[in-house]
Amino acid sequence: MGGGEILPPSYKRVDKNMKNPDKNSKSKIKEAREERGWTQEYLASIVGCSRGHLNLIENNERNLTLKLAKKVAYALSLKIEDL
Repeated sequence: MGGGEILPPSYKRVDKNMKNPDKNSKSKIKEAREERGWTQEYLASIVGCSRGHLNLIENNERNLTLKLAKKVAYALSLKIEDL
């Protein structure tokens, strides 16, 4: 987006430095994982993703795919909608 474009009044630019409002709340995945005494590395190995990717998901910096959500929910004995 160049500096000379005209944007509709309803358009809001996203400030990449703005904090995600959900970022400070503990994710359901993290809560369930910690309740079981599991590390991120352990859960990641069960569901087939990297620890770093799981960390981004737990910190609301990445969204779950449906495929990964199913695996995480199954591993943690939760319903997908509870994630």
